[in-house]
Amino acid sequence: MRWGTLGAVIVAAASLCPACRDEPAPGRAAPGPPPRHPECVTPVVPAVGAAAADGYVGVLLSGGAVDISPQSDGLLVKVYVRLGDRVERGGLIARLDDRAVRRDLAMAQATLQAAQAKTGKARLDQQNAQSKVQRREGSPDLVSQEDLETAKHNVLAGKAQVEISEAEVAEQRARVRQLTERLAAAEIRASFPGHVALRYVDQGTTVRAGQPLVRLLSDQDFRVRFAVPPEASAAVTVGRAFRFRVDSKGGVPGAISHVAHEIDTAAQMIFVEGTLRVSEGLRETLRAGQVGRVVLDDTQPKGK
Repeated sequence: MRWGTLGAVIVAAASLCPACRDEPAPGRAAPGPPPRHPECVTPVVPAVGAAAADGYVGVLLSGGAVDISPQSDGLLVKVYVRLGDRVERGGLIARLDDRAVRRDLAMAQATLQAAQAKTGKARLDQQNAQSKVQRREGSPDLVSQEDLETAKHNVLAGKAQVEISEAEVAEQRARVRQLTERLAAAEIRASFPGHVALRYVDQGTTVRAGQPLVRLLSDQDFRVRFAVPPEASAAVTVGRAFRFRVDSKGGVPGAISHVAHEIDTAAQMIFVEGTLRVSEGLRETLRAGQVGRVVLDDTQPKGK
């Protein structure tokens, strides 16, 4: 959510109160200035370093949002998640048709086995040629020089054949590895734990590489963003503890992590961001975009 959007949320929250509107109710004369709710009256600016008693309006943000997409083109044969589902890291989200890749992988594995067998035979031929040279060199009176040179040539040729066969094996291993990775990529998995915020496609759709399938919101690193008036800037310092309340309960503890170095010209407020320490039991109850109150603790961090 952009900073300007947060400012609009704060302004809109105040305008929702019917007692704070200037126009009279339909069919009734306006006897005078309408009564105002105590919570809608512009609050008195707190003293320097102090926090507003009722806190500040804050918006809950997720730790991250990512569109999950395939690495290659293909037919989407299965989508395993729906809107609102929670998935763990590595959880299966969707699967592409992998029949062609499986066939190619089986052929590549067979070719690799043949290349390995060819390499083994080439090594045996080289060893045999080397043995012949040693026997001929051991009986120089019984072997002509031409036969000896031929045997040595066969050793060199056998060595070259071994190198060619080993190169073919390396090539086929790379091919098998590539196809194995493509086969694994046909299963689209979550890169982090979170909730499905959007589902863009259904099974049976032909998708392209990089085309979003679902949007995943992280539920591991919740943040809250709020704004304070310039006069209260001394109250918001990095490291200061606060509680984010979305109901009448105690709220979620957190600490300020970032403070803007300028006043937003549109809202005339200073925007602040903090990280939350969310327990496992609360993760399922929190949703990005929730609006609550940020209540600062009375104590300042040491050194501030």
